Amino acid sequence: MNILIIKLSAIGDVIHALPVSYAIKETYPEARVTWAVEPPARELLVDNPYIDDIIVFEKKKFKASLRGFWEHFWPLREKLRDGHFDIALDLQGLGKSAALAYFSRATHRYGTADMREGSGWVSKPVRG
Repeated sequence: MNILIIKLSAIGDVIHALPVSYAIKETYPEARVTWAVEPPARELLVDNPYIDDIIVFEKKKFKASLRGFWEHFWPLREKLRDGHFDIALDLQGLGKSAALAYFSRATHRYGTADMREGSGWVSKPVRG
Protein backbone atom coordinates (compact mmCIF):
# COMPACT_ATOMS: atom_id res chain seq x y z
CA MET A 1 0.00 0.00 0.00
CA ASN A 2 1.36 3.42 -1.01
CA ILE A 3 0.20 6.39 1.05
CA LEU A 4 0.81 10.07 0.38
CA ILE A 5 0.61 12.48 3.30
CA ILE A 6 0.19 16.11 2.28
CA LYS A 7 1.06 18.64 4.96
CA LEU A 8 3.04 21.28 3.18
CA SER A 9 3.92 24.20 5.37
CA ALA A 10 4.11 25.78 8.79
CA ILE A 11 6.78 23.92 10.71
CA GLY A 12 4.56 23.65 13.80
CA ASP A 13 1.74 22.14 11.74
CA VAL A 14 4.09 19.58 10.23
CA ILE A 15 5.35 18.67 13.71
CA HIS A 16 1.76 18.18 14.90
CA ALA A 17 1.05 15.93 11.90
CA LEU A 18 4.07 13.64 12.43
CA PRO A 19 2.10 11.12 14.52
CA VAL A 20 0.08 10.32 11.40
CA SER A 21 3.09 8.64 9.76
CA TYR A 22 3.80 6.75 12.99
CA ALA A 23 0.18 5.53 13.23
CA ILE A 24 0.21 4.37 9.62
CA LYS A 25 3.45 2.42 9.98
CA GLU A 26 2.40 0.89 13.29
CA THR A 27 -0.90 -0.25 11.79
CA TYR A 28 0.39 -1.13 8.31
CA PRO A 29 4.14 -1.84 8.61
CA GLU A 30 4.33 -2.83 4.95
CA ALA A 31 2.92 0.53 3.79
CA ARG A 32 5.15 2.90 1.86
CA VAL A 33 4.64 6.42 3.22
CA THR A 34 5.55 9.49 1.17
CA TRP A 35 5.19 13.01 2.56
CA ALA A 36 4.69 16.13 0.41
CA VAL A 37 6.12 19.23 2.11
CA GLU A 38 7.49 22.69 1.37
CA PRO A 39 11.26 23.32 1.79
CA PRO A 40 11.25 25.00 5.24
CA ALA A 41 9.75 21.91 6.93
CA ARG A 42 11.58 19.27 4.89
CA GLU A 43 14.36 18.75 7.44
CA LEU A 44 11.77 17.66 10.03
CA LEU A 45 11.03 14.62 7.86
CA VAL A 46 14.54 13.58 6.83
CA ASP A 47 15.71 10.31 8.45
CA ASN A 48 12.31 9.71 10.02
CA PRO A 49 11.88 5.91 10.19
CA TYR A 50 8.14 6.26 9.51
CA ILE A 51 8.58 8.15 6.23
CA ASP A 52 9.95 6.37 3.16
CA ASP A 53 10.11 9.26 0.71
CA ILE A 54 9.69 13.03 0.61
CA ILE A 55 8.28 15.12 -2.22
CA VAL A 56 9.29 18.75 -1.93
CA PHE A 57 6.74 21.26 -3.23
CA GLU A 58 8.58 24.49 -3.99
CA LYS A 59 5.69 26.94 -4.02
CA LYS A 60 7.93 29.97 -4.67
CA LYS A 61 9.06 28.52 -8.00
CA PHE A 62 5.45 28.08 -9.08
CA LYS A 63 4.64 31.70 -8.26
CA ALA A 64 7.69 33.22 -9.96
CA SER A 65 6.15 33.34 -13.43
CA LEU A 66 3.83 31.47 -15.75
CA ARG A 67 6.87 29.93 -17.40
CA GLY A 68 8.25 28.94 -13.99
CA PHE A 69 4.91 27.34 -13.15
CA TRP A 70 4.93 25.17 -16.28
CA GLU A 71 8.60 24.24 -15.89
CA HIS A 72 8.02 22.94 -12.36
CA PHE A 73 4.49 21.59 -12.76
CA TRP A 74 5.29 18.70 -15.11
CA PRO A 75 8.15 17.16 -13.05
CA LEU A 76 6.08 17.46 -9.86
CA ARG A 77 3.07 15.86 -11.52
CA GLU A 78 5.21 12.98 -12.77
CA LYS A 79 6.76 12.44 -9.33
CA LEU A 80 3.27 12.30 -7.82
CA ARG A 81 2.05 9.86 -10.46
CA ASP A 82 5.15 7.68 -10.14
CA GLY A 83 4.21 7.07 -6.50
CA HIS A 84 1.22 4.95 -7.57
CA PHE A 85 -0.58 6.04 -4.42
CA ASP A 86 -3.51 4.07 -3.09
CA ILE A 87 -4.39 6.76 -0.56
CA ALA A 88 -3.72 10.50 -0.34
CA LEU A 89 -4.24 12.18 3.03
CA ASP A 90 -4.66 15.93 2.60
CA LEU A 91 -3.92 17.21 6.09
CA GLN A 92 -3.59 20.80 4.81
CA GLY A 93 -7.09 21.19 3.39
CA LEU A 94 -6.24 24.02 0.98
CA GLY A 95 -6.30 24.46 -2.79
CA LYS A 96 -2.58 23.78 -3.23
CA SER A 97 -2.71 20.58 -1.21
CA ALA A 98 -5.88 19.49 -3.01
CA ALA A 99 -4.06 19.93 -6.32
CA LEU A 100 -1.30 17.59 -5.13
CA ALA A 101 -3.88 15.03 -3.97
CA TYR A 102 -5.65 15.28 -7.33
CA PHE A 103 -2.51 14.93 -9.44
CA SER A 104 -1.32 12.00 -7.34
CA ARG A 105 -4.14 9.97 -8.91
CA ALA A 106 -4.57 8.22 -5.57
CA THR A 107 -7.41 5.73 -5.61
CA HIS A 108 -8.77 7.19 -2.35
CA ARG A 109 -8.35 10.80 -1.24
CA TYR A 110 -9.24 11.99 2.25
CA GLY A 111 -9.00 15.41 3.84
CA THR A 112 -9.66 17.29 7.03
CA ALA A 113 -13.17 18.11 8.17
CA ASP A 114 -12.61 21.84 7.59
CA MET A 115 -11.30 21.79 4.04
CA ARG A 116 -11.24 25.13 2.20
CA GLU A 117 -10.51 26.60 -1.22
CA GLY A 118 -12.37 23.84 -3.06
CA SER A 119 -10.33 21.01 -1.55
CA GLY A 120 -13.59 19.31 -0.56
CA TRP A 121 -14.25 18.65 -4.24
CA VAL A 122 -11.06 16.63 -4.50
CA SER A 123 -10.93 14.72 -1.22
CA LYS A 124 -13.55 13.20 1.02
CA PRO A 125 -13.68 14.97 4.39
CA VAL A 126 -13.07 12.83 7.46
CA ARG A 127 -15.20 13.87 10.37
CA GLY A 128 -14.59 12.80 13.99
